[in-house]
Amino acid sequence: MSRYRNIHCLIWNDDKFPFASDDCQLVFFHVLTTPFSTPLGLFKASVGMLAEEKRWPIKRYEKAFQEALREGFLEYDEKAFVILIPNFLKYNPPQSGNVIKSWKNIFVEIPTSPLKAQWFHNVTSLVEGFGEGFRKAFMEAFPKAMPIQEQEQEQEQEQEQEQEPPYPPQWKSSGDWTTQSVQAPEIPVPIPDSKSKASIPYTEIINYLNEKTAKTFRASTKKTKSLIDARWKEGFVLDDFKRVIDIKVDKWGDDPKMADYLRPETLFSSKFESYLNEKPHPLAGKVSDITMNNIQVIKNWRPGK
Repeated sequence: MSRYRNIHCLIWNDDKFPFASDDCQLVFFHVLTTPFSTPLGLFKASVGMLAEEKRWPIKRYEKAFQEALREGFLEYDEKAFVILIPNFLKYNPPQSGNVIKSWKNIFVEIPTSPLKAQWFHNVTSLVEGFGEGFRKAFMEAFPKAMPIQEQEQEQEQEQEQEQEPPYPPQWKSSGDWTTQSVQAPEIPVPIPDSKSKASIPYTEIINYLNEKTAKTFRASTKKTKSLIDARWKEGFVLDDFKRVIDIKVDKWGDDPKMADYLRPETLFSSKFESYLNEKPHPLAGKVSDITMNNIQVIKNWRPGK
């Protein structure tokens, strides 16, 4: 098992990583190289364990770790304590089919988590691109998983063929070394028929919602992802999701009855476009959050209440 990790020099040309805080960058490098990690880029470790290993106060580590999640550098299942480095295998590929066969024992020891399915989705492209020998080794290590994965990919392709193509993924530089799905470097990248699911920023959307509402929704929930998928397929982008969240938090955040509706099943429903076209408060973004809250309190106040 290799105990070394590759880091691409172009990490500093990325349009996100160089602008992340120093603590966030250091936490990413720590997660990448911690002895808890595996050759899969998928492993079990709690934030507390990592903070202790780094000899940092837990609050400092958690803050930097959350930033890494928001930026898409890492994925984390806090329930199962499973961490996924999205593009780990792109820059730390297996050296032989035997290495792939050794993955099985590592994989089964990782707790059940949606991130394991995400890892399978990513690694399939890598294995296919590396040739028949690697594919056979993968099928031998995971004989039941490969056909299921292929079936899922076919279904996704059929569903996405109806939509207009965006642009070739190789033209998009944002987060390439960390957030895009794994692609074999030897294989030419085709122009896709629709927006790739792998590029949908589920975590960034939900983290933004949690930040604005002080709630703890999970980006890995199947219902939440399906709602985001539906809106994404309609052509809406990350900024649209953030705008809807901002608009509804501004209007509902201080209303005890309506605040409960600041949730994915309401905000990202079929009414999404209507919410998007609502006009925000004219002072939103021009005054502090405290002032906006006071305005909302005065607006909701009634004599005798």
